[in-house]
Amino acid sequence: MSFLELCLNGEARNCDVDTFIAQWHSGLAGTGLELHEHLGFTWEEYQVWVTTPSALESILNARRSLTAETLSSN
Repeated sequence: MSFLELCLNGEARNCDVDTFIAQWHSGLAGTGLELHEHLGFTWEEYQVWVTTPSALESILNARRSLTAETLSSN
């Protein structure tokens, strides 16, 4: 499961991102994936987050809204 998925499920906190990045750099997780894929970001989300790390909560809130909209439309 990606960092973002774990955050959305309440199983990881925003501050855990550094651990996920370190695991990717050391080859312990996300082998064969780009960093943004390992973290669960789209390329666009990743670009926003890299330039503005404080945007992480906004990215998570947008994902929550999309999930809620998807569930309500089914």
